[in-house]
Amino acid sequence: FKRFSYMVMYKLAVPNMLTDIDRCIFLDVDTLVDGSLDELWETDMQGNCFGIVLEHKTCREKGSDNYFNAGVLLMDTKKIRELGVSDYLLQRASILNSAYLEQDTLNLYAQDLIYRLDSKWNFGPTTKWPDERPRIRHYMDFPKAWDNRCRDGLWQKYYTEKL
Repeated sequence: FKRFSYMVMYKLAVPNMLTDIDRCIFLDVDTLVDGSLDELWETDMQGNCFGIVLEHKTCREKGSDNYFNAGVLLMDTKKIRELGVSDYLLQRASILNSAYLEQDTLNLYAQDLIYRLDSKWNFGPTTKWPDERPRIRHYMDFPKAWDNRCRDGLWQKYYTEKL
């Protein structure tokens, strides 16, 4: 992992680090939550390890039906530990050469462990517009929300309310 900060690998290691919890929601720092996460938390993942949102634009570019963004993950940490998934993914990541190391590792080696979530749970420029109001806005491209060039109304709303 010499090219990457060890921080990007926490996504893969979280289940082994938080052994006293059975489920977690992992959010990248460039996300904004606009509403309750109760519905997401209570999602029945039908025995899968990861709840994900597809990146429709990236799917088209990569010729894949299942490429997903790992900036928002609903994780069944108990099942991940039981199956040894974290150790396996960390080992696979150590030999992968990719610009989006943890995301591409998950996409390459965890496809049979995913549950598709509605895009309202990870809405950004590469996802399709959800049927309902987005609950998690992901600023996965530039400008980021905190950049003065960003004109996103949701970010501005929260920013000005806190001033």
